[in-house]
Amino acid sequence: TTSDTMYCVFIGKAVQTVNPPAGSVAASQLATDAVTTVKILDTAVTGAKLNDDAISGQGALGAEPADTDEFLVSDAGTLKRVDYSYIKASTTDEFRPNAQPYMINGNFGVWQRGTSFTTSVYTADRWKQDLSGATATVTREAHTVGQTDVPDDPTYYLKQNVTTGNGNCGMLYKIEDVDTVIGTFTLSFYAKGVNPAGGNLDIVIQQNFGSGGSATVALTEQDLTLTASWAQYVFTGTLASISGKTVGTSSYIQFIFKQPDDDTATDAWNLQISQIQFESGTYTSATLPAFQTETYGANLARCQRYFWTPKTAAAGNGSFAVGGFFNTTAGDFVCNLPCQMRDTYTVGYSALSDIRVTSHTAAYDASAIALNASAALDAICIRVTSGSVLAVAGNYGYVFLKNTSALLKIDAEF
Repeated sequence: TTSDTMYCVFIGKAVQTVNPPAGSVAASQLATDAVTTVKILDTAVTGAKLNDDAISGQGALGAEPADTDEFLVSDAGTLKRVDYSYIKASTTDEFRPNAQPYMINGNFGVWQRGTSFTTSVYTADRWKQDLSGATATVTREAHTVGQTDVPDDPTYYLKQNVTTGNGNCGMLYKIEDVDTVIGTFTLSFYAKGVNPAGGNLDIVIQQNFGSGGSATVALTEQDLTLTASWAQYVFTGTLASISGKTVGTSSYIQFIFKQPDDDTATDAWNLQISQIQFESGTYTSATLPAFQTETYGANLARCQRYFWTPKTAAAGNGSFAVGGFFNTTAGDFVCNLPCQMRDTYTVGYSALSDIRVTSHTAAYDASAIALNASAALDAICIRVTSGSVLAVAGNYGYVFLKNTSALLKIDAEF
């Protein structure tokens, strides 16, 4: 009947073996742990037997991964997938070769010399104005608090306002040591302004091999075309190889932002610049490492290696050097510097009338100040002369600044 069951039992030996056709054995027909590594030939699993979505490593990705491309990670022993978008943001900063910015004072936060300049001098720390026959004023300008046009909320920016233009007028910056960056580079900054008559500024990058070194190498000039609104600019290039070059003393990489030398028009123009950074390697605006923000104190300390001036918080309270008189009108006074200067330095001042020398009995304006020969890079000895008798030889005394705008200039710039 339909309910009868028949059993067939073969007793004996196998007379042949059967190779199951492909696909005839499904996973459900295999006992748990039936297939082990010892039962699989070394060459049994090939790429042809893997699905397209199997991870085999046979294909090569010829470009940067897309944000949705996935990587495998071990999460406490469990293999998981993670999108590239979660890990790409940290790569450029973590592998940055420089712990500190290559360009000191790139946020224009330090202005030891003052906040307005009309001659060819250093302005914001490390930044020098070159008039080249033009008429211009460099000023420290303040960003509006909370503005978002320039990221990271910088406090100040530099403005060079050229009222009478001329070829080669512009701003200069030098990175110490020509071999600081080798190979490809990226220069980025935010800027706005009015272009010279020719329609653009030139950006010139030079490799200066220092005194006694090889001849200066100038890279191809790149055009900077300004607009009336803040915009980010990114320039890339490759520094010339220094192989076979002779590097002398005081070598540097120089950046020049200028009216082109073949543009001799006298039309007015201006450059306003903020948050400038120089990076080793080639980047785009999307991949550029974040601006390296330093505290004011850290930024100031790096600037003081090139220039230092004592500061007074109130008139008459800015004593900075102590020493003794070797006659009734003159003495030698010593001042320890906050750091070792870059190189031998010069001593200058805003005006002799800003500096006063005193003994325990009287005080008079200085009539002469000179650097008393000293090879020390972390201390100075200055000889100060007064126009009047104020001490007995052998008496002690000190030198001070008379007002908050007074400057004694210790300058070790290039």
